[in-house]
Amino acid sequence: MTLALNAILFTASLVLGITGFGNAMIAMPLLLFFLTPDSAVPVIRLVSLGLHIFTLAVYRFPVDWVLLRRLILPMIAGNLLGAYLLKSANPQFLLTGMVVVIFTFAVLNLFDLQQITRRLQAPPWLAGLFSGILGGSIAMTGPPVVLFMSQAHGEDKNIFRGTLLVFFMLEVAAGLVSYLALGVMTPEILKISLQVFPASLLGLWLGMKVFARFSSATFRRVVLAALIGLSVLVLVTH
Repeated sequence: MTLALNAILFTASLVLGITGFGNAMIAMPLLLFFLTPDSAVPVIRLVSLGLHIFTLAVYRFPVDWVLLRRLILPMIAGNLLGAYLLKSANPQFLLTGMVVVIFTFAVLNLFDLQQITRRLQAPPWLAGLFSGILGGSIAMTGPPVVLFMSQAHGEDKNIFRGTLLVFFMLEVAAGLVSYLALGVMTPEILKISLQVFPASLLGLWLGMKVFARFSSATFRRVVLAALIGLSVLVLVTH
């Protein structure tokens, strides 16, 4: 089982290194063959926190702090609700509904249907709230805030990446505090997370090498295409 978990987290972290998100959407459907949801989610969160800290320390991307402040408080509120759902409810309906919305918005953006997407663009607080809910319940923080950021900073891949990294790091930290308070974290989860972290770090590093080769315009198309593909993956596997 340890080999399989390492392979899953390596692949998921490779995607994270290339796009800046998506590791949970890759890892969760596969981890559920080996772990229960209330174990798989905190494992992904612990590994993600380590990867985000490493990336920020090494690459030092620029950050849009003004926008980030508008996302944080709604994210914390959503995270508390998401952690409660992980502990006490089946978040399947939430996941399916959000994936359908994300898929629709990503298709509109990818094909440059600007008049429609401008009307449908969500405010920052809504993106932060739904990212918190999804992160706390199913470890899939990225899609709502990634879609919002692709509209706000799709033209600059480095600001896009840096702002997302700080947001994800804060969101994961908030989620882990919620898990501790609710009794979700266990020594076994910590042990598994430590076992898979080296392979995850290697995947991240390789992904970052690929990321450096993208122009900003190409990067935006890759991000939106990844959102569409990952949305389909989640719908098919759930």
